[in-house]
Amino acid sequence: MKKVLLDNGSVWLKEIPEPILRRETDVKIQVDYASICGYDLMVYRGQASPGSDFRVGHEVSGTVLETGAQVTGLEPGDKVAVRLDTACGQCAMCRAGKPDYCLNMQMYDGGMQERMVCPEQVLCPLGGLGLRAGCLIEPLTMGMCSVKKADIRGGERVLILGGGAMGLLMLKLLRLYPVSEVVIADPNQKKRKMARDFGATWTFDPASPRYMEEMNGYCESEGYDVVIEASGNPASAKLAFHLAARGGRVVFFGLYGMNFELPVNLFNLYYKDVSIHAVLPSTTLYPAAVKLAPRLRLEELITAEFPYWKASEAFQEKASGEHAKVVLKFHLGTG
Repeated sequence: MKKVLLDNGSVWLKEIPEPILRRETDVKIQVDYASICGYDLMVYRGQASPGSDFRVGHEVSGTVLETGAQVTGLEPGDKVAVRLDTACGQCAMCRAGKPDYCLNMQMYDGGMQERMVCPEQVLCPLGGLGLRAGCLIEPLTMGMCSVKKADIRGGERVLILGGGAMGLLMLKLLRLYPVSEVVIADPNQKKRKMARDFGATWTFDPASPRYMEEMNGYCESEGYDVVIEASGNPASAKLAFHLAARGGRVVFFGLYGMNFELPVNLFNLYYKDVSIHAVLPSTTLYPAAVKLAPRLRLEELITAEFPYWKASEAFQEKASGEHAKVVLKFHLGTG
């Protein structure tokens, strides 16, 4: 069977042994879809070292093929979303009821392969949700974490910097809240149109020479109550504080490379009394995300799909910046 590997602009398929159940709590699944995530793209661009234990593919859905003797909640044929990490349950953070901050987080093999084996506890049944949407449950949990960190309050004005897949997903989530406005800034015309189609109040082009003037004019120079930086662009990250209102919140979600350091004018931060938040993957939100997903029409975020043997072309397309979500299809019989 085949597995996708990548490093610094190269993508290739490797023949690997068929995975087998090793524990009675193991489950073997057929991978149906895997979406290209932001960190995969960083490795592809050479912005991060994959390392010997890098797992390609964090956004995965599949179908159960085989279960161990002690698996009680799944059976062959079930559709699942895959979580590729699990908390140890023993460290100080886990004992304090904070599994997302586990000090010994265990990682499992990446999902860009035809079949994989993992413990039952990292699989979340999709119920009636389709497998194509199911591969976006992991990014949905990340979007849910971002919106939670933003501490949204009724009537607020929200700005999302970056209209890629995650910015658009967070837009969909925010439209469920009683906010007054959700504004998106992105240089890509197609993504700005998608944002408007998904309910953005207004969109801006950061490539415009009057960008900051337009952004400040729209909010009457009062700033935005919440600024979510989802572009991964260092220049955009530096603007986030300047666009936040006094008493506002700034949430950093984008990936900027491993060595980017953000300069902060602390006097301006004191004056505005802005709260800064970062986003960490969640180990607990998968069931809630599956329940929420049908309301969000997640498949609208997928703008390109490739069979897995065209993974190199898929990464090139994703790296072009023209797409929201790009997914690989691993099983041709999947609808």
